[in-house]
Amino acid sequence: ALAATAGGLHLVAVGWIRMTFPPDHWPPAWVPASMGAWLKQSFWSFQLQAEVLAYLLVVAGTLAFDHDRGVQAERARALELEARLHQAQLSALRNLLRPHFLFIALNSAGVRAEQDGAAAATMLRRISALLRTSLEREGEESVSLADELELARHYLGIESVRFADRLSTSFAVDPDALDVEVPAWILQPLVENAVRHGVAPLARRGHVRVGASLAGDELHLTVEDDGVGVEDAETDTPTGVGLGLRGTRERLRAAFGDRGRLDVEALDAGGTRVSVALPAVERTGGAQRDD
Repeated sequence: ALAATAGGLHLVAVGWIRMTFPPDHWPPAWVPASMGAWLKQSFWSFQLQAEVLAYLLVVAGTLAFDHDRGVQAERARALELEARLHQAQLSALRNLLRPHFLFIALNSAGVRAEQDGAAAATMLRRISALLRTSLEREGEESVSLADELELARHYLGIESVRFADRLSTSFAVDPDALDVEVPAWILQPLVENAVRHGVAPLARRGHVRVGASLAGDELHLTVEDDGVGVEDAETDTPTGVGLGLRGTRERLRAAFGDRGRLDVEALDAGGTRVSVALPAVERTGGAQRDD
């Protein structure tokens, strides 16, 4: 309809120009006698059909160009997400495999074995599960929230033994949120920062709390500690809230645009709260939990 309308209007304009401003060298037969006669002539000589065809060719070319540009943009976005996923995986593996972490974790398990064999065995199982999951997630872009929380539990369980009586943890999770799909490794840098930059510098006992809840069509995640806090909650530095949060914020922005947010808040009573918001989409196949 638009093609016919545009083509008809163009022919009307051409006919009016021919009748109003005919060149002196034109034969009289080339000057339309009336607009109706011109349009009728144009139709039977296939000028209107040619106008419609030209219109459709321009539209088809434009759509093809836009589609190609969209495919290229989607491909670039997918490559960016994949790169950030690998960066998060490498960072997590580097932190888990660094000699300092493994040495202290295994040494703590050895000391605990002399005092409480069951607790030592639990810690070794957590270390094994943490490393196994890290390797099995190679290339996996998203997981259920339940799986991501299980990884956080393993990590915090190991750190709780390392810090003995100086670290306690808790989880407040909405059961309806367990099957929501989240980017892989989205919680790991948050809990690591809470332990390393919040609780570790304390001379007293510290607490890390992990929360997850649904708010409409959004999933809200929080990691909160009552540690030393940060002077500038918006500064991602080792002396502030840790370099890992910048990468997490960029992953959320790349994956979800304005709907993926990460906020850092210095608490009045001391400590830091990191909040993440992202679209709540249920993961196909449900969650798998390692109890």
